[in-house]
Amino acid sequence: MTPLSPGSVISRPRGLQAVRGGVGCVPRCGQGSPVPAGRFRPARLGFLLGVLFFLLPGPGFAAEAPALTVGYLERILLEPGHIKIKAKIDTGAKTSSLGVDKLEWFERDGLSWVRFHFVPPHGEPVVMERRVVRVMRVRHAGCASESRPVVELDLCLGDLPLHAEVNLATRKGMNYPMLLGRRLLEHRVAVVPGAKFLTKPTCTATTQP
Repeated sequence: MTPLSPGSVISRPRGLQAVRGGVGCVPRCGQGSPVPAGRFRPARLGFLLGVLFFLLPGPGFAAEAPALTVGYLERILLEPGHIKIKAKIDTGAKTSSLGVDKLEWFERDGLSWVRFHFVPPHGEPVVMERRVVRVMRVRHAGCASESRPVVELDLCLGDLPLHAEVNLATRKGMNYPMLLGRRLLEHRVAVVPGAKFLTKPTCTATTQP
């Protein structure tokens, strides 16, 4: 090696840049600012934090397992009277729905009530009276919206007694007289779309409002 004379200047090879405390080999890629050798890249830190976020358990994974597994179609009991009917599990609807044959509005103690006639597929006609909790509007594809009263009903699905908000629809010739919506079922049941009648209503008591 040729000895350096005093005052000589060392030219830095292409691809190397000065780093405080020494010279680091850092390739220049793209138009971004070069990163000194030995420094940790922020992008790598963000990637590692993201991996840890998904690996570590969080509040979203602490939910309890559903108490019941059901199919898309189940037999339930409508109370009072242990009226057995078929209900379709409709996770696309928020609110549960019951098809009735006749619906009458009336007032009691300054509050709105409804009297509805329900005919089970196999049984005698049933007349019930319930206070109206609220009125909801339901939109149909290609049709005008309609208003429906929402009442509270006691149901039994499997061994789960349920107190449900149910909207009443004056519809006849329905394949299934009742639809159970996701607001009633969430965190309580797991649905198997291709199965039906996985449970039998065996509740010993109904819930109270």
